[in-house]
Amino acid sequence: MSEARIFQDEFTCPVCLDLLKDPVTIQCGHSYCESCITGCWDQEDQMRVYRSPQCRQTFSPRPALARNTMLAEVVEKLKKRKRPADCDAELYVCDIFTFMILTLTV
Repeated sequence: MSEARIFQDEFTCPVCLDLLKDPVTIQCGHSYCESCITGCWDQEDQMRVYRSPQCRQTFSPRPALARNTMLAEVVEKLKKRKRPADCDAELYVCDIFTFMILTLTV
């Protein structure tokens, strides 16, 4: 996996698998799109026990969500650059040096 892909994965919502939109970080430390975690928790309203979709840690009552502004800024900067997902990276290794070729798909 390319380093660019790993970097992008750090800012991917584990629910929708897209770059975070209006990111919020919940008490367990995991981050989600605000709409994704709200949708998950809306389905759990009757039980009044809310879970992190990633680690399954439970919360009761339903936690208030606050936008993670630092994470939102990083994601916005990442979006403004050419998205790493739009590049195919190939790693070539030879006896003398290693080099990477990025191919931009438009």
